[in-house]
Amino acid sequence: MKRNPRYCTARIAHGLTVIETLIVVALIGVLAAVAIPQYQNYVSRTKWQENIVALEPIKLAIVMCAKNNAGNLAMCDSGAKLGIATMPALKYGTVDIAPTTAAINVTGSKEVGSLTLIVTPKTNANSITWVISGTCEQVKCGISPS
Repeated sequence: MKRNPRYCTARIAHGLTVIETLIVVALIGVLAAVAIPQYQNYVSRTKWQENIVALEPIKLAIVMCAKNNAGNLAMCDSGAKLGIATMPALKYGTVDIAPTTAAINVTGSKEVGSLTLIVTPKTNANSITWVISGTCEQVKCGISPS
């Protein structure tokens, strides 16, 4: 009796087994657990950079004012004294200048974690250096406190 070759062939497996599928799902989960927080930090740093860039005209005005007033920062502690009619509107926070020290205070909006950034000018004999402080950190804001 001859056998029909159609019924004698070995069965060929197609697709993935359950264990292979579980391994793939676990790998995707591990990658997501690492990638999502990194992406959120990246987005936060990008938004903070918009705030930081918006401070440059204020910093320049403080430098020019301090130079014109023999390094006396008390003469440079408001927008009016700096010749700035209105403080720049930050997309992700608010900005103000501290009295007597001319420190620039930025409070981030909730969208960027409500962190604070304080940029304080320090006058030397012939230059001004900027001291960075506040609750911003390198990971969230992209700027290191000094």
